[in-house]
Amino acid sequence: MSLTLYSHPFSSYCQKVLVALYENDVEFEYRTLEDPAAMVEARRALDLAYGWLEQRLEGRTWAAGENLSLADCAAAPTLFYDEARPSRHYFPLGAPDRD
Repeated sequence: MSLTLYSHPFSSYCQKVLVALYENDVEFEYRTLEDPAAMVEARRALDLAYGWLEQRLEGRTWAAGENLSLADCAAAPTLFYDEARPSRHYFPLGAPDRD
């Protein structure tokens, strides 16, 4: 399986991933999100991942088990910032004057 990193050069999160990939000598393709074609590919990959997740979580309230867990906490930041997803309304902004 080949690994593709869709990244933005100013993203500190992406820089952390790059450090780990280089440090562990992992082969990967770097695609900058400043390229419109990369944006289309990244959206397609994200839609595929969300489709898998929706199917996996169907009929469940929480990601792992019957109660809130670290799995839910780990997913929350990604879901919070993905404004294009239908689930965005579950994560309202806490401080509109600062968010």
